[in-house]
Amino acid sequence: MEAEIAVQTAVITVPDEIVVVRQTWVTSKKEELTNAEQALVALKSAGATSRKIQRVQERINLLRKIVRALEAGFLPIPRFDAHKLRLDQENLPLKAVLAIENATAQKLFDEFRIITGRNGQSGRTRRRDPLIVGVVRTRRQIHYRGRPGDRYYRTPVVDVPAAEEHFLVAWWRPEDLHQTDSY
Repeated sequence: MEAEIAVQTAVITVPDEIVVVRQTWVTSKKEELTNAEQALVALKSAGATSRKIQRVQERINLLRKIVRALEAGFLPIPRFDAHKLRLDQENLPLKAVLAIENATAQKLFDEFRIITGRNGQSGRTRRRDPLIVGVVRTRRQIHYRGRPGDRYYRTPVVDVPAAEEHFLVAWWRPEDLHQTDSY
């Protein structure tokens, strides 16, 4: 069996199994969001510290972004090493540029990154298919040492990276590109 689903601005036909898996992800994240919102209310009434309440609120904001991205048809993927996508420096196929434009218009992602993969074993150069991912994340937290007036005040001690999720936006095979198709 097959089903039609809207992905970004196109309608594609996909097997029912994929539709069921996608709906399971959406349902799971919605349940997690509901639980986090209930936990926030309970923490506030229990008198939790403002830092704990802030962390739970950031998790709620992240879950809202994840649910919106899933409902828009984007698929989550594992978090690979990636670098920030700079459209002025990358040679991208037209389809990838259009996919980024559509994703940008939806205002779902905090930034876009490109995953290029790594070369194969020595002596062999395996080509990796680049991936463009949209990233939703919480803000980074930097904890500082000292108090106002101290010599080392505002010296970063702990830099806590943001919690983030990656969603597939576009991919292509480099050997399939023609010079007229990349921008």
